[in-house]
Amino acid sequence: MTDVTGKDEIKLLDDERKAQPLLGQFGIVFMPETLDHAGYQLVSAALVKGRAIFPKKPLALWCNGRGGTVDAALALVDLIQSDGNIDGILIGHVSSAHSVVWASCQRRYTYPHAALQVHQARGWESRYMNEDAYALNARDIAQDNETLARIYAGASNRSASWWLKRLKMVSHDDIVRLKADKLINDLDMAKPIRKRKS
Repeated sequence: MTDVTGKDEIKLLDDERKAQPLLGQFGIVFMPETLDHAGYQLVSAALVKGRAIFPKKPLALWCNGRGGTVDAALALVDLIQSDGNIDGILIGHVSSAHSVVWASCQRRYTYPHAALQVHQARGWESRYMNEDAYALNARDIAQDNETLARIYAGASNRSASWWLKRLKMVSHDDIVRLKADKLINDLDMAKPIRKRKS
C-alpha cells in the first residue's frame, strides 16, 4: 500500500513500529497521551517519515489525549500547516494542547462519541514568581490565548473573538466541552468520520 517500492522503500525502525504501528502501511500517525517535548519529537518524526513513505496521500493524525504544553502544540501546528495534507481524526475526548493540534489539520473528522475540550492557556506556577515575572506570565498567557483562538477560528465558522470569549468564560482549570454533533452541525469544524475517503 505504500507509494514507494523496491530498493527505494523507506522502512520504519523497530522503535518507530512500536510507537507508530499503522504508519508504514496506512499512513496513520498516533498522538501520544501527553504532548510534551518528547511527544512533539515522536509525532514530528512520524509526520516526516509518513510523508516520505506517502508523498501525495493525506496522512491521518489520530487525536486522542489529555493535553500538554502550548509550546509543543504550536510546534506541531506549524509542521501540520506547512505540510498541507493532513487529516485530523478526533477519537474520544481530546483535551487542551491536543485540541489545537487537531484544529490545525487541513481536514477534520470526528467519531460520533468524540468531544473537543478547550481551555485557556496556562502559565508558570505563580508561587515562584515576583511581580514582574507575574506580569510577564500574564502577557504570555494572553498572547497564547489569542493564538489558540485564531487557530480554532481558522477551523470553524466562528471568529477568533468568539473563541477567545469561550476560552475566557471558564476559570483557569475548567474546560469547555464541544461534542461531535456541535463540531459538525454548529461550528462547521468537522465532518463525520464516515465521510472520509481513505
